[in-house]
Amino acid sequence: MQVDAVSDTSYNLVPSTAGLTGGIRVDRGGIAGTIKDCAGGLVKQASVGVTGETKLISFFDADVSDLMPDTSRFTSNGDSTWVSLSHEEGVWEAVAAALINGSIVTSRKVTYRIYRNSIIIVAFRFDNAVNYPQEAAE
Repeated sequence: MQVDAVSDTSYNLVPSTAGLTGGIRVDRGGIAGTIKDCAGGLVKQASVGVTGETKLISFFDADVSDLMPDTSRFTSNGDSTWVSLSHEEGVWEAVAAALINGSIVTSRKVTYRIYRNSIIIVAFRFDNAVNYPQEAAE
């Protein structure tokens, strides 16, 4: 199992850049990560679903001149980085999906525990060993 941690600076910065201006409530946590194929390539135009409460899911892009996420996006772009914040402490599930070669493909479901005052890092990987040719979203 891989365990990742974020610094206090990132913990305080991520919510505001993802559109949660008040930060993460003290009794809540978040989840963030990337979406990759099994060869390690970034999967563009993928979406993420989290069970439980309806949450803001934001996608970051690879525009180095603008590090803010596009909160109006529903799919990944550029660096395939995403974040979902303000979850109650407890066990949650998430899955990623992408339209690849005309078919909807899903990642394995990930079960994880949210701890208050933390951000959990999850890297979704698709099972298919093909490195999909993809176009960047507009």
